[in-house]
Amino acid sequence: MIFKIMSTDVVGQGLYFAQDMKLGHYLKVPPRTLFFAQGSATILGALTQVGVTLWMLGNVKNICSSDQSNGFTCPNGRTVYSSSVIWGAIGPARVYSIGKIWSGLLHFFWIGALMPVLTFLVWKYFKKADGTQRDWLRFVNWPLIFVGTYNVPPATGINYSSWALVNIVFNHWIKNKWFAWWSKYNYVLAAALDTGLALSALVIFFCITYPGGVFPDWWGNTVYLNTADGNGMPWLQLPESGRFGPANGTWH
Repeated sequence: MIFKIMSTDVVGQGLYFAQDMKLGHYLKVPPRTLFFAQGSATILGALTQVGVTLWMLGNVKNICSSDQSNGFTCPNGRTVYSSSVIWGAIGPARVYSIGKIWSGLLHFFWIGALMPVLTFLVWKYFKKADGTQRDWLRFVNWPLIFVGTYNVPPATGINYSSWALVNIVFNHWIKNKWFAWWSKYNYVLAAALDTGLALSALVIFFCITYPGGVFPDWWGNTVYLNTADGNGMPWLQLPESGRFGPANGTWH
């Protein structure tokens, strides 16, 4: 698990840094200033994250338990642990190789290589009735579509559907109808909402949740419990054996 986290996070953070440096270049932010800000934020974030994690592990009752009263079930940690067991203790050969339970996933190698080519051919040769090309196909990014599933689990359908809805409203409807407002306030609003969420989460946790106060009971705080995601309803049910895959003792 340590090897996996160190290898993936180093690459991931490097890509984020490169992404931010590219954005800073477009905004004409001095590279040295931007790199100093990135480095300072990394050091501060690492110390803060470790400190908060250690504090919560020692002070939040039943943390990381599936029935934790305040929802601190550690979904990301569980996902990392499960994937580490699959790719480490069990090994991918017993799960994904030819003839194994999830060998069908290997088809995505050729599907992923073929889809961009097919999209390009459709864009180039299957034109509209007036002879013009279907420009919307230029925005179909198959690597992005496939990589988007990386966060499932722990992300669920509501995470992706709400993201898509907000994106369509702001980056299509509002952008086309009120471009001046969109160009000036769209990303400022996004940053403000992210900041407000982080600050409100701190206030709510330390003022209500941690002291054991009664949390407000109204529709906005309970509606998610009435959904399939909130109730943990799977698309496929477990078979009578109680598990997917070969029976115990039949792994080779």
